[in-house]
Amino acid sequence: MRLLIVSALVLAGYTYGATRTYTSYEAPKKTYLGFAADSAVTGYPLPAASLLLGVAENLNIQTYFLIPTIDPFLFAIAGNAKFTIFGNQQAGFHVGGGLGFSLISAAALSATDTRDLVLRFNGIAGAHFYLVSRVYVVVDGGLTMALNIDNSDADMTLGSNSGLLGLSVLYEL
Repeated sequence: MRLLIVSALVLAGYTYGATRTYTSYEAPKKTYLGFAADSAVTGYPLPAASLLLGVAENLNIQTYFLIPTIDPFLFAIAGNAKFTIFGNQQAGFHVGGGLGFSLISAAALSATDTRDLVLRFNGIAGAHFYLVSRVYVVVDGGLTMALNIDNSDADMTLGSNSGLLGLSVLYEL
């Protein structure tokens, strides 16, 4: 009788309580769309449109796109690869790196309208989780190196990726 009760409890736990683990070949590939306040990656203190793609069980690719002004035309495009080291795609901690490319203007800082091409390399660490059903939140910070292609300046920052801790709020499609 005890064996029957223990077997029923174990079967109920596997059926109702346990989450399914996936191999990398059958992991659910999810897509998210939203906004990211990630100024270290884009170079602008403005929220960027963001697309996050679930590539494998523990690997996400997040892209950023921003056009802050059209006169003069300025833009930023970037991407980060994020590998989950603890947890899973639903909630966990990740590390990764990425690359960004932006056209920035120093017009706000000086009387001349000069535009510079900037290449950004970054190493990130952060957390990700569902806030509510279908609303995914990602928080990132790390090391960013910015290279100004036009005048050979370099800059390096360490910390959160924006004043909002590199916050991304995304909706699961």
